[in-house]
Amino acid sequence: MKTRPAVVRFALAVSILLLAAPATSAFAGGDVNILVGAKPMDRDDWAPVEDQGAFGVEVTFGREAWPVWIAVDYFASAAVEERVPINVGGFVTSGDIYGTTFELDLGIRKIWGEKKTRPFLGGGVGLVGAMLDLDVADDIDHAAAAWAGGGVFWRLGRRFNVGGSVRWSDAQVTLFGNDVQAGGFTYGLLLGWGWPAGS
Repeated sequence: MKTRPAVVRFALAVSILLLAAPATSAFAGGDVNILVGAKPMDRDDWAPVEDQGAFGVEVTFGREAWPVWIAVDYFASAAVEERVPINVGGFVTSGDIYGTTFELDLGIRKIWGEKKTRPFLGGGVGLVGAMLDLDVADDIDHAAAAWAGGGVFWRLGRRFNVGGSVRWSDAQVTLFGNDVQAGGFTYGLLLGWGWPAGS
């Protein structure tokens, strides 16, 4: 069974961010929120794998006196369509088509509120990539990108967060000789935890 690159990258990113969070909390406040949602892709570029599930990690940290905090985010999306006709040099066979995108972002984020309700907005730059696996061949590319996003979460108790997030990124990549959009809108449910500045 082939190991999907997006799964490996996502697991690695989550591990790094989860290991880094306790060290970060020693000198700054912040939040680590995991997103589970969707990333609908352009049908003309990605059919039949345009409806992709999305997973991500949004990390925000800073000091109480800072007007905005630092944002470090990672996202991956993927979809697979099984037993699709594939034309290989005039010979038509069938196979699985797998599409995925991945995104590593750096920027700033402003979180308002000190009680339960905490809306937020952010933006910055990032690296967005995509891969298309046609079973008989695959191609991968990446490009610099801009991103922006926002949402709201609610602090339950002292640490636990639950809410939602919507974000947008823009990046053109080339797969099998075609220019395709690897960015787009990603939205979903946020679950995570936070720690106050100076704790």
